[in-house]
Amino acid sequence: MSAALLYQIGNLARTSPCSFVFGSLFLVLFIFAPLLLHLTAGYAVSIKGMLITDESIYLIYGSIVTVFVSAYLMLALVKLKTDPESGPARSFVNAGDSRTQNSALPNGVFYLSGLVVLIGVVSFIQSTSMSLGEIFLASRFEWLREGNADITALTVSQYLIGLSALFAYANITCRSPNRVFSIAVYVSLGLMIFLTGERKWILFVGSGWLAGYFDLRGRAFYPSTKALVIAIVLVFLAFAWQFGRAVNWNELDSQSINEVTRDFRATVPRLLQEGDASYFYRASLDAIRLHEEKDLMYPLGLVRRLVFMPFPNEWTFGMKPEGIPFLFADELEAGSNIRRGNMPPGLIGLFVLSFGSLATLVIFPLLVLLPLKVLDRFVSEGRGVARIGFWSVFTVTSVLLMRGSTGGIYFLISSVVLLVFISMGRDFVTYLFNRAGRAIQSEQAQAAGRP
Repeated sequence: MSAALLYQIGNLARTSPCSFVFGSLFLVLFIFAPLLLHLTAGYAVSIKGMLITDESIYLIYGSIVTVFVSAYLMLALVKLKTDPESGPARSFVNAGDSRTQNSALPNGVFYLSGLVVLIGVVSFIQSTSMSLGEIFLASRFEWLREGNADITALTVSQYLIGLSALFAYANITCRSPNRVFSIAVYVSLGLMIFLTGERKWILFVGSGWLAGYFDLRGRAFYPSTKALVIAIVLVFLAFAWQFGRAVNWNELDSQSINEVTRDFRATVPRLLQEGDASYFYRASLDAIRLHEEKDLMYPLGLVRRLVFMPFPNEWTFGMKPEGIPFLFADELEAGSNIRRGNMPPGLIGLFVLSFGSLATLVIFPLLVLLPLKVLDRFVSEGRGVARIGFWSVFTVTSVLLMRGSTGGIYFLISSVVLLVFISMGRDFVTYLFNRAGRAIQSEQAQAAGRP
């Protein structure tokens, strides 16, 4: 089934970009990563560190994945029959770097989105009420523990920095971006990652690059050595960062070469068993375990959260639940007050906690695959800045959703809204300049016509 899924994902590379991206991520995070984990380590490890040995939990997980993949394959086959050009023989051809297919995104958006990212980085640093040195030496989220941080400004700055996906898209698709300005923006993002440990900004940049690559290739994904190298570099950076955090560097000075080598070798399988790559799977198993053992459930929690997303909690009279990642972390007693929202239950776990194991078998494919079909058409055939804002952040939103967090949707909405405002501001400035130019020309013409 994995081989069939991989084949059909390739078939959708040209005409179904959202299904292609989502299916690829699902294949890696919920099928390949679990297979590799079980082949090398046996049972999965709970978020709290204990082995999950109840086979019924694995059976439920496997059933949900099997039904979802079967539905995905059926829709892919329907797509192939109705659109034969989506097959691999035609989609995987060398299209070249077709910059004649360039998007209509003006260079002004490149500068404005980069400026917003720079403002967001500066705003974040100032909002912590800490110096750069203090942030660097502090543990993650330490600025929140101190109680001096401006929470509102910190939140706003996150959404401003989230425009880095749009900037990365513009950096690729605009014809003549300023390299010095590009370096300045990427360096500021690197500083943000280095100081705070927020690796998600790597995903934001990668998401924008992937979207730009798709549009430059005539709105299709084609094999490319350059794209493969960039993907490998991004994956390596994410892994290297986590590897660096897992190693106890303070003890290296007192260890022999053999001890250091042994510790480094032990870190790699430990990261596979307890690291980010397997988190999506392990968190989903934990959510299934809690639902089966403790009957834990937040009825329609996902739907209610999405429906009432624009409204403050106090306006919904209890209909909008607290974020499920917060509730999930509380139930596991796995997160502090500062980090409790950083432990979501995985995509499958999110559905199980919202609808139950049995209903998830039906609801999960419906609520995921049918919207993907609509989004495929929007991205493939749509026009305008709303499409660009959505598409540039779609991949990172998908990753965040697969962790079991709806927070990625907030970034998606903010990206579209900010791009619309940027475009409106650009159009207004252009209008003022054009009007001023016409007024000057009119005065010059009148002056030239005077006796």
